Amino acid sequence: MSRVPAIIGGHASVGYRNMCRFFSGPVFRYPPLGGYEWVWRLDSDSFLLAPPPRDPLRVMAAGGFAYGYLGVGREDDYLTTGLWDTVRRHLDQHGSPPEAWAARR
Repeated sequence: MSRVPAIIGGHASVGYRNMCRFFSGPVFRYPPLGGYEWVWRLDSDSFLLAPPPRDPLRVMAAGGFAYGYLGVGREDDYLTTGLWDTVRRHLDQHGSPPEAWAARR
């Protein structure tokens, strides 16, 4: 059995990776959130400098969006090597082709 390092690259601890795993899917099946149609997730170090000019959830609903985000960052290669192949394999095994995950309006 291979051993998963406790820290990857000095910042990706087991706890951090578990948080990422939870927010990548299981959060949407989390029973306390079952009665909600929309979820707005902010990092623990996020803050708003002023009230949003528009309700972001209403904007998403009106636009038919399923997912929204503010920005995209770049991860180090060693954190993402093989990720897309793994995602494609998972989608193929579970009957959900990548085309079904494309952003839709």
